[in-house]
Amino acid sequence: NNRIQVFDFNGNFQFKFGSEGKDQGQFDYPKGITLDHTKKLLLITDSSNHRVQIFDLKRTFIRMFGSKGYGNCQFSYPCGITCDQKG
Repeated sequence: NNRIQVFDFNGNFQFKFGSEGKDQGQFDYPKGITLDHTKKLLLITDSSNHRVQIFDLKRTFIRMFGSKGYGNCQFSYPCGITCDQKG
């Protein structure tokens, strides 16, 4: 649905954010999500937009990076994402 949905531990719907598109906070097939090493930022792979978007825990857009390609900081349909202890 080109959005992020959040559920509690019991599977109860809590909230959603995002919509279809190419602008900040919009998605085209978001696939991977992780918390950064500080547990204060969400990093989300925006697969068909070939980028990663970053939000704070209040769902406020912080920044995005990446573009389509095979060079440095370029992606081709990114799926999974993770952060190490150094960020």
